[in-house]
Amino acid sequence: MVLEDSRPDLQSLSQLARQLNEATDHMTEELKKTEADLREMNLGVGVFLDGFLDETLGETDGREGAHHWVLGYGKDDDSGEWCLLVGHYKIVGDILSDDMTKKLINTTPLLQASRDLRIAAKKQIRTLVKRLEIEGKKTLEAVQEVIDNR
Repeated sequence: MVLEDSRPDLQSLSQLARQLNEATDHMTEELKKTEADLREMNLGVGVFLDGFLDETLGETDGREGAHHWVLGYGKDDDSGEWCLLVGHYKIVGDILSDDMTKKLINTTPLLQASRDLRIAAKKQIRTLVKRLEIEGKKTLEAVQEVIDNR
C-alpha cells in the first residue's frame, strides 16, 4: 500500500516540523522583545532601510516590475502602534540605471509577516537599530535648531 510506504517519511517530517516550529517560535520571541524594547524607548522616529530584505525573496510580475520587501520601524497604519515593519515595494524601471521608481505598496507588521521575511529581517535588526540612532540624532538636531531660533 502506498500510504504505508510513506509512514516513516511522514514521521520524520513530523519531527522536522516540530523542530522548525520550536525554532521559529524562539526567533519570534526575540523579535517581540526587540520590538517591545524599541517601543518602550518612545523614540518617535520611523525609518526603512535602503537595502532589500533578501534578494531571493523578490518577485517579478513580468512587465509590471519587481516586488521587494524592506525592513523598517514605524507606526502601523492599522493599529497606530509603533512596531517593526516590512515595507512591500514595487520597483518599476531599470534597477541598474537612474530610470527606476520605488513605490510603497503597503506595510505589514513584521510579526505578522511570513517566516521567510522574519528570518531575513532578523539578520538586519542591528543595522536597523543603528539607522534609528542616526535618524534620532538628526531629529534631535532639528528640534534643537528650532528651539534655538525662537
